[in-house]
Amino acid sequence: MAAGAARPIRLSRAPTRAGAPTAPADRPVDPAPPPAATGSPAPERRENRAATRRARRLALLFVVGIAVLFLAFALAERTSATGGSPGALFDLWLTGGIALLVALAGAILTLTSAPTAVELSADAIVVVGVFGGRRRFGSAPNRSIRTLRRMPVGWLTPGAIESVEIAAGGVRRTYLMDEGLLAPLAERP
Repeated sequence: MAAGAARPIRLSRAPTRAGAPTAPADRPVDPAPPPAATGSPAPERRENRAATRRARRLALLFVVGIAVLFLAFALAERTSATGGSPGALFDLWLTGGIALLVALAGAILTLTSAPTAVELSADAIVVVGVFGGRRRFGSAPNRSIRTLRRMPVGWLTPGAIESVEIAAGGVRRTYLMDEGLLAPLAERP
C-alpha cells in the first residue's frame, strides 16, 4: 500500500453487543444468507414503478387539495364578522382536525391501491404493499387474475397501468399495476 493512500474500511451492518467481537476486516462479509434448502427457486420479483408513482402523485394532489380547501375556509372564517370568537375558533380547530383525518385516510387509501412489487413463484403470487405488507395468493387452480381497466400514459402516470383483480381462496383484491406486470397470468377483457 502506497504511503498516504486511503485504506477501505469494512463496516458491519448487523448491530453488535458492547464488547462482542466483530468480524475481522480481512474476512469478507456474506451479504445474504444462503437460500433455504427447499429445492424451489427464488421467486421472480417485478417492480411496480409506474402505478406506484401514479399513486404517490395522486395522494399528493389529494392532500394539497384538502389543504387548499381548508385554508380557504379558514381565511373566510377569519374575515367574517364572528372570526376570532371562541366558538369560531373551536369550529376552525374541529374543521382542521376533520380535514387532517380526511387527507390522511385518502392518502393511505390511494397509496395502498398500488403495490410496490409483485413476487411470482411456481405456487403463489405475493403482492408487496407500499408499507411493506405482503399478501399471498395461492396456486393457479384456485386463483383468478382479471384485467378490469387500462389507463393510458398521462400527466399523473409515467407509463400505462391496469386495474387488476386477483382472487384466491375467497379473497378478492383490486390493485393498480404496470401494464403487462402479470401479463402471462391475467385474463384480458
